[in-house]
Amino acid sequence: MQGSAILDHVMAFTQTLAAQARRFKFPLLVAALLVFAGGLVVSVSSLDLSLSDLALPPLLLLLFVLSPLTLAYSAINLQLMAKALGLQTGFWHGVRVSAYAQVAELLPIPGGAIVRTAALRQKGGKLGASSLIVLSFSLLWIACAAVAGGVAILGFEEEPTPALHLTAIGLLAFGGVTIIAMEILLVRRAGAGVALAALVYRIVGLMLIAARIFVAFAIMGLFVEPVSSLLFAFATILGSAASLVPSGLGIAEALSAVLAELTGTVAPAAAFLAIAINRICGLLVNMTAAFFALAFQREATPTKVVNNGLS
Repeated sequence: MQGSAILDHVMAFTQTLAAQARRFKFPLLVAALLVFAGGLVVSVSSLDLSLSDLALPPLLLLLFVLSPLTLAYSAINLQLMAKALGLQTGFWHGVRVSAYAQVAELLPIPGGAIVRTAALRQKGGKLGASSLIVLSFSLLWIACAAVAGGVAILGFEEEPTPALHLTAIGLLAFGGVTIIAMEILLVRRAGAGVALAALVYRIVGLMLIAARIFVAFAIMGLFVEPVSSLLFAFATILGSAASLVPSGLGIAEALSAVLAELTGTVAPAAAFLAIAINRICGLLVNMTAAFFALAFQREATPTKVVNNGLS
């Protein structure tokens, strides 16, 4: 039960951060938008890019294939969370909730986690158990991303600097310990099958995000090594985990630019712009899905959106 106690402390800390974030909601949003917009302008100017320079096939692939696949991935992930609680939820219900959750991430609070927890409670889960499962899945996701980041840094052809080498070791240590802790917790609460499925599913998700970033670079006519895509996938996940800033807006892009500078993989401006393109495509798909889901839901049963905790 020690793992549950640790997660209880993490949940309390997250709630404290969310309460502080609500006090500075508007300034945080303005600051995030300024960083994001400013970075876009500087990156485009530095790379001397125009709309005609963007490759259409990879853009269509990202917008109409990989981004919807990510939404489907999130829906199945919600089904797995429900299974961990001994509940069941449909795939299309998961798509709707996942779209809402991604849009809710625009708030300077852990909006996605709140929406997913509310969806699990609607299906019969208790508040504490639902929150614990959502948080444990999230920590497992961050831990797997940390391991991927460490492996990516050590996997470059050139020998990493001592600082980068130490960072990679730290990421591997943190990720490894957290993965073990979360797996033990999930085995105890949901069984070995769910625990293993959750871990494998995180790995699949990492590959999906890395593929999206690879294609985002291709839109600009740039080719990056798969290991570089994995490194920027780590930056994307870590940036998105910063719930004090809406959806980690600007943080994932800036972190990717810093990692690009430190590792010498690509130009920092290219890294910033690739993550921004990936973000914009994902947001367009999620907002479109959320709009249609909300419209159909209101037509069918107007009160269910409120029951999901979204109003």
